[in-house]
Amino acid sequence: MRNCPLNRKMNKQKEKGCKEIGLIEKGIGRYVVKNPFIFEDGDQLVILLIYDKEAKGWKITDEGHTFQHLSYFMEEKDFSKGSRDEIIESSKKMFGISEKDGELFLYVENNEFGNTLYDFIQGLLKIADISFLERDRIRTLFFEDFKNQLSKIAKGKKLEIHFDYNINKDKRDIYPVD
Repeated sequence: MRNCPLNRKMNKQKEKGCKEIGLIEKGIGRYVVKNPFIFEDGDQLVILLIYDKEAKGWKITDEGHTFQHLSYFMEEKDFSKGSRDEIIESSKKMFGISEKDGELFLYVENNEFGNTLYDFIQGLLKIADISFLERDRIRTLFFEDFKNQLSKIAKGKKLEIHFDYNINKDKRDIYPVD
């Protein structure tokens, strides 16, 4: 680990307050980047630092984990449709991330290991936002917002609003009121 360029650069990053980032050697030119960043469900981002012999340089990669992780929780497994694709493509472009066969990666340029890692993490988290496009989640958020806005309007006009209301004669709650 002493020979890893990220380790030397990380000392400056650690001084800036990110003491939870480190490296775990997993072979020659291969390191797992220990990090505190998580997906919404609490699983940790998988990030590796690998020396790419073909490119003769270091790359930070997820080895396909991000899309694999998202596929576990999403109804639609094809991320190339509609808004999902737009979010993914704009996120990759914004942070300079490349993709090949589902693997997301970013090459380290000018020994900017800390900045490259930061951009990569930001990109992964932004891409993970596609999970917010699930229909059930959108429906839930819409109704929460709707109820909050309606409650504000009613409060200003001193009206009383009841949500999930049933008529007293409907003892079995068969006919809920919209």
